[in-house]
Amino acid sequence: MNNKLKQFCLSSLEKNYNEPNEKKINIKKDVLDIIIKSDDLEFKGILYCMLSENQRYYIFEVDDVVSFKKEFYTAFLLECFTFKGENDFIPSQYFATYELAGWIIGWYKKRLFNADEFLKFQNTIKKIYQNSDRDIKILIINGLFESLFINKKISKIFSNWKRDNVMNIAYQLGLNPRLSIPKEL
Repeated sequence: MNNKLKQFCLSSLEKNYNEPNEKKINIKKDVLDIIIKSDDLEFKGILYCMLSENQRYYIFEVDDVVSFKKEFYTAFLLECFTFKGENDFIPSQYFATYELAGWIIGWYKKRLFNADEFLKFQNTIKKIYQNSDRDIKILIINGLFESLFINKKISKIFSNWKRDNVMNIAYQLGLNPRLSIPKEL
């Protein structure tokens, strides 16, 4: 089932890219759930392309498209942080960090990312950071935190990390890109 669904999504994405059509394709909630619950990162990447680049060709049957996109984009791009390989539908690790930072800044500016969502995001990032090797930690600092913390209001939201023994270092490095990354990171 998943392979047929993946092929359908891929062919519709390619068709709409090569031959744009005014007729929109309806993507039902149960199909979205199958993709999201899949362990196939490429499959999720195809959905990411459908949602972000080619949304004008699709109707997504969800109650709130913005909330769905925020939840899916965040989860998908965070998953890409640890993907080591090449795939047309999976962004590189660094691109995923910059892309996620861009989405979050955009949502914040449009007041679409509230305090609870920031707290959830902070906790998720903290967990990923703490459980990652040095390379992923550097990726998160250089790609995500430096990009996010350009926005002073967002950097203030993360300022509670000043009191956290582990995250304080990452927070300070994200705020001050000129600082050297310690070897014991």
